[in-house]
Amino acid sequence: MYLVRGGSDIKEIANRLYQKEVLLTEEVQDQLLQCLDTLKKRIEHEGPTGKRFYIYKTLQTHILPLTNVAFDKSGKRCITGSYDRTCKVWDVDSGKELKTLEGHQNVVYSVAFNFPTWCG
Repeated sequence: MYLVRGGSDIKEIANRLYQKEVLLTEEVQDQLLQCLDTLKKRIEHEGPTGKRFYIYKTLQTHILPLTNVAFDKSGKRCITGSYDRTCKVWDVDSGKELKTLEGHQNVVYSVAFNFPTWCG
């Protein structure tokens, strides 16, 4: 885990991530730098007494790495896609898996909620 502060060098952090994460390729380099820059600006905006970013939950039940995650509008449910050809719907507060969506014939690269409250 890397600590991102207002004065952090995002290019250095990105380079460290590229060295350790095999799934980060040149194709996503611009997106990673943009995400890190946005995070850095948000931290600078919040200031030392503002909100803190922290790990809320760690979910580890996919067999292979995640490709994507999306939250519903309420923030109470999320869905994950994976290289293991499944999607999983989660309750964010409890960390419990609500549903596994199987049967995909290839890697699930993208996930989204069409109806944010369908899980209930």
